[in-house]
Amino acid sequence: MGACDRSGRELGPGGDQSGRDPGVQGLDCVFKGENWAIQNFPGAVLSQSFATTEQSFHSAAATQVAGFEKVYQKAVANRVTVLGASGDSGTANLDKQGRLFPEPTVNWPSSDPLVTSAGGTWLQYGWKWDPTISANDFYTCLNTAADSTTCFGQYLNYDPSATTTEAVWKEDWLPAATGGGRSVLFPTPSFQSGISSSLLQGSRGLPDL
Repeated sequence: MGACDRSGRELGPGGDQSGRDPGVQGLDCVFKGENWAIQNFPGAVLSQSFATTEQSFHSAAATQVAGFEKVYQKAVANRVTVLGASGDSGTANLDKQGRLFPEPTVNWPSSDPLVTSAGGTWLQYGWKWDPTISANDFYTCLNTAADSTTCFGQYLNYDPSATTTEAVWKEDWLPAATGGGRSVLFPTPSFQSGISSSLLQGSRGLPDL
């Protein structure tokens, strides 16, 4: 790895590496920093909020991911717990042109089995979200109603008598939702052997928590 400039671009013998796929550009520099942290702070917790869709690696996935995997293996050896955010757009992730991938996708490095994948939950303390219309009807209402107050009133309806609930984080009005799904890069790890194979279909499932 070469040096990094302030924007996270790697500067190697060939100079500015900004011509790389923006989906993975800068990761060499990120992992250079992580490698240093793992070496110097054994037993620590390393939290990662960055992510890229697995498909961003294209045909170079095997080579590039294997290189970064060495850093996570070093973390295991140094008793460093590595966390990774599973994302906040559900299974709808973008390519480098800003277009949605046509199939459900998950984010890396959260999908790596050596990373504890952290998803999002929604703590509803003493109440429960109880919409009276679907998400599709909510958006239709927003586009057609003269007064959007009714739309929000129906979709954000809640039951104040419910007990405490910790539901999957999903807020369609943002829109946002916790990331998660099946990896296309990693097979089912041994610690997920107790999960139904019909659900995982031989893949690493995420998030973990």
